[in-house]
Amino acid sequence: MAESSDGTGGSGGEGYYAAASSTFSILQQAAATFYAARAMQYELRTRASAYRHQAAMARIDARSAEIQAVDILRAGALEKAAFSLQAAQARAVERARTGSSGIAGGSAAEVEASQRFVDELGANAITGRALRAASSVRLQRAQALGVALLSEANATSLRQFARVQDPWGSAIVSLLGNAHKPVAAYESRTTQGRTESRRSDTSERRSDTGEQSGSSTGPSTGGEA
Repeated sequence: MAESSDGTGGSGGEGYYAAASSTFSILQQAAATFYAARAMQYELRTRASAYRHQAAMARIDARSAEIQAVDILRAGALEKAAFSLQAAQARAVERARTGSSGIAGGSAAEVEASQRFVDELGANAITGRALRAASSVRLQRAQALGVALLSEANATSLRQFARVQDPWGSAIVSLLGNAHKPVAAYESRTTQGRTESRRSDTSERRSDTGEQSGSSTGPSTGGEA
């Protein structure tokens, strides 16, 4: 007989099937957890690489801005030197002209002092333009350095978070968290099968009792007729 009287044979087979199905589902869930953690790891590393690239480009921009600022200041200094040289030559020519024309010394000195003051104003204006231009470029350098520092901080945080992501550890935790489910599925299906088998046996017994009662009543009725 393939199945015992209490139905343990069939219910046991169904219990094994339920346990196997639960185990397969748990394995699928663990695999999904593993690949989800792996995908998260790749995404975090990709974003960290993007931030590192952004930081590198920002530092290049900062270095370029500093070089440009130095060039502006150097050009301003050269322009000031050339202007001062031309002004000095112009004053010398003017001094010679006034001396040869017989202009009084006091008047000539006043004229030269006025011209020297104007020349200094021109030289200071050249220096001021260079300083303003260099300051504007150095402000861009500071902004680029700020972007670089922020990007490097983001890249470091993402790399650390990516190292925390452990695909194998996540899969093992998922397996351990669901390890009880196959046993529970087996016990639940076995218990359900036994209950159904007992109900079926009870129904069969009631049916057999009814048939025996009917057969015992039939001949006595015919004899009386």
